[in-house]
Amino acid sequence: ARRKPVVPRETTAGAVSGKILYANNAVQIITGFRREEVIGKNSSLWGKQMPDDFYKKMWDDIKVKKVIYEGEINNLRKDGRKYIANLHIAPILDHEGKVVQRHKSVIGNL
Repeated sequence: ARRKPVVPRETTAGAVSGKILYANNAVQIITGFRREEVIGKNSSLWGKQMPDDFYKKMWDDIKVKKVIYEGEINNLRKDGRKYIANLHIAPILDHEGKVVQRHKSVIGNL
């Protein structure tokens, strides 16, 4: 039986503001940026390639509705090449239900 290729899964954790607090090694495989280059930076580092309405809905789902956001996103690698990724962002809530952090997982190039 033929095995499916393993697809790297980028995982980052960030502040509600968008600042990246953690990134795994797949970040470099998918985006071309080293982990050290993304920690402390804003997630707009990938290029803001989507219309403003996309980001408005995404942040509304995460910050206001406090639900998991899933969808495809166009991004830019460090070398300027475009890629499409499957995005999954979950809000992390405190004991009072306030969004205190976000967790993002991206399945590599689609």
